[in-house]
Amino acid sequence: MAARGLGRSLAALLLFATPLTGLHAQQNPAANDTRQADYDRRLADNKQRLRAISYSDPEGRIAILAEREQLVGDFYGQDSVEHADALQLLAFEYYSAKRWAEDAALRARALSIRRKVQGDRSSDTLYAVRSLGQSLENDH
Repeated sequence: MAARGLGRSLAALLLFATPLTGLHAQQNPAANDTRQADYDRRLADNKQRLRAISYSDPEGRIAILAEREQLVGDFYGQDSVEHADALQLLAFEYYSAKRWAEDAALRARALSIRRKVQGDRSSDTLYAVRSLGQSLENDH
């Protein structure tokens, strides 16, 4: 009987605790709006600086895309699809510069995130597997 009461109490706690987390996160929408506006401004600046750099300057492009990867990871989280996208974009610049080891390492991180978030059968995950395979093939 006591176990049954405990089970009900636990269920009630879980039922009511879950919405409180979302409620807490939305207590200050102005802070969220400010954070979003700051992210949007920094991302636009990053994109503008990238457009201004020639493809003949791979180190400059890599530096800017590394900043973007950090920005996106900080905003969306290290285990987000957006961060995986940023990692793959940075990896492509390493690939273009024929820096295979760095390219493969970033693609492996992106693949790990995609498998965790999107699953093994997602088209994005399968693309990441193929891209990583190409990088590893070139890295020898």
